[in-house]
Amino acid sequence: MRAASVGNWEVVVYFYSALHYVQEALLCDPIWQDVGRLAAADPRLRAKDKHVAKHQGYDRPDGSHVFGLQELTAVLYPPVTLGFASLYNASLAIRYGKGTYNPTFAGFMRTHADMIKSQAEMGMIKA
Repeated sequence: MRAASVGNWEVVVYFYSALHYVQEALLCDPIWQDVGRLAAADPRLRAKDKHVAKHQGYDRPDGSHVFGLQELTAVLYPPVTLGFASLYNASLAIRYGKGTYNPTFAGFMRTHADMIKSQAEMGMIKA
């Protein structure tokens, strides 16, 4: 593995494509109207969490929790979590040099993005 280079930017596009599909799924998912289902998924979830603004969640000093997109994806959409997290991490490596990225995995990244797209288009990304 090596540090990311300019030639890997297609993976960033794959990530942002997947990001928009996941965000759309969050906004349209009927779970947000069902307090019982939200509590069953995670007792800290609130309807306002569908408007997530950060990638990573965190705890506030007052003890409340702010969900991040990665965390919500893991809680609500386990079938796409691995692909989405892989795309996110590869995108960070390429854009900011955080970590390493193996360019031979570009095909896998595209497969992850295509899988998320097809599941979204079939209406399968929902809690």
